Amino acid sequence: MFFFRNLLPFLHMSYKIGFFLLVLLAFVLVEERPAKAVVLSGISVSGNHRISTQSILEKTGLEVGKDVNSDAINIALKNLFSSGLFSDVKILPVGSRLLIQVQEASSVNEVAFRGNKKLKKEDLEHIVGTKPHQAFDATKMQADIDAIKRAYAYVGCKNVQVLSLIHISEPTRLRRI
Repeated sequence: MFFFRNLLPFLHMSYKIGFFLLVLLAFVLVEERPAKAVVLSGISVSGNHRISTQSILEKTGLEVGKDVNSDAINIALKNLFSSGLFSDVKILPVGSRLLIQVQEASSVNEVAFRGNKKLKKEDLEHIVGTKPHQAFDATKMQADIDAIKRAYAYVGCKNVQVLSLIHISEPTRLRRI
């Protein structure tokens, strides 16, 4: 009994050391490893109508025959979204190939002004940021409305009403704003 009583502090200490080693081992095992890379054998693009496949591939920065990993795919996804040309993008790995599925954002075909008497069409065209053949942006359109109101207020028309009308001619084409 005397032997075990004297051994207890050492056993308790060995439990602490064992726990410390277990925690240390857990950190070593959880260490972040680089994403596994594969050589890209091909890229397919679907869902594009107006924007060429080549243009989409250039925006991704990915190249067939080069190593690609999950980090590179995430960067490609961010590049496509940040272009403002797409309302949705998915990049799906299929073996050593990638399938890029895009949904193009609606584009503006024409910006028209009606009922403007104090300001000329050319003046309004310089004021607004929305231009034909650009991707439609509702935030930009609201900023254009505010800019037109400020321009009319500047020429003395403080209570002007600006309305926006959108005519859709195709699923991804806005005919007139």
